[in-house]
Amino acid sequence: MKDDSTVRYDESLSVILPAFNEESIIEEMVNLTLDYLTSRFEEFEIIIVDDGSTDRTGKIAERLSSERNNIKVLRNSESSGKATAFQHGFRESSYDSILLLDADLELDPHRLDAFISIRDRENADIVVGSKRHTESDVEYTLLRTILSRGYALIIQILFSLDVRDPQTGMKLFNRRALEVCLPKLTVKGLAFSVELLIIAQEQGFHISEAPISLDYSGNTSLSVRTIGEMLYDTVSILVQRYL
Repeated sequence: MKDDSTVRYDESLSVILPAFNEESIIEEMVNLTLDYLTSRFEEFEIIIVDDGSTDRTGKIAERLSSERNNIKVLRNSESSGKATAFQHGFRESSYDSILLLDADLELDPHRLDAFISIRDRENADIVVGSKRHTESDVEYTLLRTILSRGYALIIQILFSLDVRDPQTGMKLFNRRALEVCLPKLTVKGLAFSVELLIIAQEQGFHISEAPISLDYSGNTSLSVRTIGEMLYDTVSILVQRYL
C-alpha cells in the first residue's frame, strides 16, 4: 500500500500497546508507530501497558515516555493477560478512536490508513485486521497459516462470527463499542479478542475487515501450551454463552 505522507486525519487517536517481555523490540515498535502517527494526526497518544514484564520492557517504556508527553506507560505488577492489559489501557485512554496494536513488531502501523478508509466508507464501529484480506501482505509460516485458518473456521462454526480472521493483533474501535462490550467479557486469556468480537456482533455493532502487512519474526512463541490455552478459552466462551 502506498504511503501517502500528505494524508492527515481530522481526529484524535489512542493506540494501546500491551507488552510482555519485549525489551529487544519495544523501542523500535514505539518509534515506528510514533513516526506514522506524527505524519497523520494532530493529536494522538501511545499507551504502553507493561503486563508484568520480568525484563527491561517497563524501564525502556518509561524512558520513552519521559522523552514524549504523548507516550503513557501503565504497569501491571504481575502478568494478568492481554485482556486485562487492554482494559487497563482503555480506562486511561483519552480519545474516541482506539487502536489495539500488538507490540511484537510483526504488524505495520502504516496500514491504519486502510482501516480508517474502510471504517469511514462502511460506517464501521470496529475494523479488524485480516490476514485473509485480498490486499494483505503476509509473510507467515505454513504451520501458522493452517492453525490460524483452522481456528477461525472453528470460531465461525461455534459462534457464527462473521469475521475471517478474529485473532490478528490490530483492531480499530470506536469508544462506544468498547464501553458496551468490554464489561461483558468472561475470558481474560488469549481468546479475549474473539469473545469481544462475538459480543460486538451480538450487540449489533458493525464489524469490517481491513488489509494488514504482517512479517512473522518468530518473536511470538506458539507452543503446545499456547494452543491449549486458546482452546481452553474458546471452550470457556462456549460454556459461558450457551451451556
